[in-house]
Amino acid sequence: MAKNKRMMIEVDPGDGLNRSIVGEWSKEKIEYLVRYVQTSSATRRKWKQYGRSAFIDLYSGSGRSRIDGTADEIVDGGVIAAVRQGLQSQPFDQIVIGDLDPDLVDAAKQRLLRLGPLDVTDLGGPAESTVDDAIRAIDPKGLHLAYLDPFSVHALPFSIIQKLGRVPHIDLMIHFSVLDYRRNLTAMCDNGKMDSVAPGWQRVITSNMGLEDRRRRIFEHWKGLIESLGYHTSEVVPVAATGKADYYWLVLVGKHELIKKFWNVATDTQTQMSLI
Repeated sequence: MAKNKRMMIEVDPGDGLNRSIVGEWSKEKIEYLVRYVQTSSATRRKWKQYGRSAFIDLYSGSGRSRIDGTADEIVDGGVIAAVRQGLQSQPFDQIVIGDLDPDLVDAAKQRLLRLGPLDVTDLGGPAESTVDDAIRAIDPKGLHLAYLDPFSVHALPFSIIQKLGRVPHIDLMIHFSVLDYRRNLTAMCDNGKMDSVAPGWQRVITSNMGLEDRRRRIFEHWKGLIESLGYHTSEVVPVAATGKADYYWLVLVGKHELIKKFWNVATDTQTQMSLI
């Protein structure tokens, strides 16, 4: 049985703020993010002459987590890890965070401000609402990175990707929750939630298809919808706990084909990287 998100929150004794409890696979997700921020830093540096860059995380959580099953293995959340790396290579000019839980947003903001005098915009509410405020808050001429890491597939309606796609210069790092997708695909198709995630999914399946074929075809349709917005999409990178099935599929999408090269470098964890 899946654990409720609220049950996975505790108080961090180190700073008295809320933190999440996450699986060990979260370390791999964060590593890819950090490596991508590092890999793309030279491009952000060159782009500064045109506009301010922003890191956007509409599912930020508290910015700090404990690995489930351990007493004291602590990891940064996506926004904290990305901003830390940016400060070492090429800082983001602005950080925009949001979460359904305002207490988690507040904890993430406090942790960010401890890293330095950062420009942080904090938004509370569902991502399909906060995305509009996030877009209004950023420099339309800047080069941006949006980190989309929801707990469930249906928490990322396609409308969010569409709206971000109207920003002229933005990359999206998307976490597709495979575990949720495998468990709940039939229910999401029946209750209408898949309609918002992958509009038109009904066109790509047939009644005699097995469940695994349906999963594959709907996911491919979802990627195709993203590409129809003018995005280039990277190879899908699976993330899994040791010896387990995939928990997430990571996809990087961007307006320039160069993102594929950057993603190949970022996901090649056998290669050591120096600060750019």
